[in-house]
Amino acid sequence: RQAFVKKVKKKRRKKNLSAVKAPQKKEEVKAAPSKTEVAMPERQAFVKKMIKHAWDSYEKYAWGYNELLSVGKTGSDSQGMFGNGHLGASLVDALDTLYIAGFDKEYQRGRDWVAKEFTFDKAAGEVSMFEMNIRFMGAFLTMYAFTGDDLYKKQAIDLGERFAKGFHLSTGLSHNAIRLNGFDANSDYSGPCFVIAEPGSLHLEFAYLSKISGDDKYLQIAQRVRSALNTPQMTGLPGLPYSEINTNTGSPCRTDINLDGGSDSYYEYVMKSFIQSGKKDTRAQRLFNTISNTVRTKLMTTVFSGDKPYRVLGRTYGGGGGVDPHLGHLVS
Repeated sequence: RQAFVKKVKKKRRKKNLSAVKAPQKKEEVKAAPSKTEVAMPERQAFVKKMIKHAWDSYEKYAWGYNELLSVGKTGSDSQGMFGNGHLGASLVDALDTLYIAGFDKEYQRGRDWVAKEFTFDKAAGEVSMFEMNIRFMGAFLTMYAFTGDDLYKKQAIDLGERFAKGFHLSTGLSHNAIRLNGFDANSDYSGPCFVIAEPGSLHLEFAYLSKISGDDKYLQIAQRVRSALNTPQMTGLPGLPYSEINTNTGSPCRTDINLDGGSDSYYEYVMKSFIQSGKKDTRAQRLFNTISNTVRTKLMTTVFSGDKPYRVLGRTYGGGGGVDPHLGHLVS
């Protein structure tokens, strides 16, 4: 009997122990991947395919030219903004894309062309400082930041030196167009009036150029431009310059104030220069806060679709009055 009782107790203990389950970890419920996440590898492959297609076509039909005329399958240097020079604008502008996308062989061929063939001396006529800055200066500075290759630093400094000659006006501004070769102080192919995005979109490049060159004059030029664009004569509203200003006098050529194309990148650069400075450029911060407040209070208006109201961004004229609820396509 005692043996039997022991046997039963033993079975019960086993049963009870088996009934006590060890605590289990709570399974994390993962959300199903979105359609975008599922398609991302396919999208990336498609983008790379299109980059390769565009580059191969340029390399085959327009190597060294500023642009590819895709229908005629030939190259062209006819763009006046580049001084009608054989500068390889598309090639230079594409270097960072090739580098980021991992097209190492294609990138190396582009880099070799710059090393062997490129010179700003080929820009025979007047060039747009704005276009040369965002496409050539921006490209060379970006590639130097990526690679540390002194080839790009050298080209950026060369262009900066040529640009600096243009800032001789009493307003602190430069003409719309300058000659990179045989500098002419009176060069100005489009008249004295310029849209504010042209001088207002230099700060990021000039600040970085000063950093890598050790020469503060480029940053000082950009700071003088910012000061010039914020004089009472040039601003119709706090922080908002008139959309078009005379380089010689600083007076407005047009009295509309907007964030359209022609103005847009000036405001973009104010914000980004604050970020670029490691948030130390408190002047840019104060200016951007002023801009934001003025836009909210002076450039916003209400329009109706039937009975439904919409708050929209528009433009104003003469620094006062009502708001015209229309914008250019780059902003709207």
